[in-house]
Formats: sequence, C-alpha cells, structure tokens
Amino acid sequence: MQSKKDTMQLGDYTFLYQKYKFRSQALLNYIYFHKDSLYSKHDYLATIQKLSELGEFRFINVSFQDKYVTDSVYKLNCQITLSPYKKQFNSINLEAYNNFEGLFGSGITVAYNNRNLTKTLDKLSISVTVGTEFNFSKKASNSNNNRTDFYYIDGILYQQILASF
Repeated sequence: MQSKKDTMQLGDYTFLYQKYKFRSQALLNYIYFHKDSLYSKHDYLATIQKLSELGEFRFINVSFQDKYVTDSVYKLNCQITLSPYKKQFNSINLEAYNNFEGLFGSGITVAYNNRNLTKTLDKLSISVTVGTEFNFSKKASNSNNNRTDFYYIDGILYQQILASF
C-alpha cells in the first residue's frame, strides 16, 4: 500500500511529504546544493552535517542520479530523504546516590520535549527536578545537613537564528 504524498515547489527545490511536518523554507537553510552548480564534496558533507546537528532526523540519506543531457554533459539530480524522530516525547528519570561522607540523595526529573514546535525546526524543553539529600554521617559535627532542592528549567531553541552562523 503506497501512501499519498503532497508535493511543494519552492524555487528550484521540490519537496515531497507524506505528512507535512516542517516548513520547506526552514529546511532550505541547511541544504547546500544548488541548481546548475558543480558537485562539491564540501557541500555534500556540509548538508549532512547541518541536517544532523538539528537533531530532528533519525536517518539522513543523500543520493544522486545521473541525468544524461548530451554526449559530454551529465547532470546530477540530488534526492535527500529525511526520516524524522517523534515530534514530542516525555521522560521521567529517577536517580539515587551516596558517597563516603555519609550523604545519601535521591531525585526525580520529569521532562517534556517538543522537537518541532512551530514547524520551523525549533525545540521546546521543559523539565522539573525535585531532589533531597540526607546526611547520615556520625563523623560530621553538624549531622543535620539535610536539604531538599527544586529546579524548574525551560527553554526554547530557535533554529532559524542559529542557521545564519
């Protein structure tokens, strides 16, 4: 069974989607191949590296097909296949530790991540951490050094800003 694909033309580029997940203009900032330019290994490696750095794609495959024009002219058609990760995910992390000074601690972190908040390859990350630490040492002069910590961390990373550097 073949799924229906949507097609979008943007300049010299054609995008095929099974499901529209990314704005095509956002992806163009990370593609270094241009129509009628000579093949460059640097452009090939830069395209793969920049798309990998986004952290959005599980698999990145760049392939080329020869296109015969005349006896002495061949052109390459470039096809980039991107398999994205899941857009959203949650995680829960539990941790426990102790050391030789008699400190014992535990904590829990609950996190939510969205890898493509506005379809422009940006990221949203929110996490909450609660932890506590107990002092069981009999050597310490003050054995009431127990503490409880609470952290809230959030952040939005806009890839469009970073793309120009």
